[in-house]
Amino acid sequence: MTHSIIENIFAGKARFGIMRCLYGATQALTGREIARRAGLSPQQAHNVLKGLVSFGVVELKIAAPSHLFSLNRRHWIVADVARAIFDGEKNWLDNMLRELCRTLPASVKSLVLFGSAARGQLRGASDIDILALIENDKYRDEAFSYFTGRSAWALAHCHYPLAPVVLTLGEFRAKYRQKDDFVRTVLKTGRVVAGKLMTEVL
Repeated sequence: MTHSIIENIFAGKARFGIMRCLYGATQALTGREIARRAGLSPQQAHNVLKGLVSFGVVELKIAAPSHLFSLNRRHWIVADVARAIFDGEKNWLDNMLRELCRTLPASVKSLVLFGSAARGQLRGASDIDILALIENDKYRDEAFSYFTGRSAWALAHCHYPLAPVVLTLGEFRAKYRQKDDFVRTVLKTGRVVAGKLMTEVL
């Protein structure tokens, strides 16, 4: 019976999307707003919400003329199952980066996440773009070797391979002075995950 309830609640893209939407909401939402956020038609959202209310995982409050929906966070499926799924979905990248940095070579003076991962827009065919700034050129092979090995680990553990860019501190500063587009993008959207901040590098 327990398995049947979980399978029904998370069955299909529409139900999963609405559960994700409500889990991240800080207040009750109208059915129309839930439909918009989940990318569904109002009728699709209504049908899914009706089912979720019947399972007790979603609460309905009528505040005329609106019907407001929110997760029943006291329900064990929300507290235990949904929490594990959606918090895990939110935290996996930080956990992966923490593990990557745990054995980071000392020659890497700054490690920066950039690209689609930094923007929170990873897709199925995406890579995890990282910029490693090393002290000088003699450490380049060491850095590439480290990230090549960890890329296989990242692919096995979270589907996305690493796509490392390795530059010396001098190369990065020179590109900055030249107003290089890549460096400007890194400075605008990148996130330092280990080592020196960009202001310290420059």
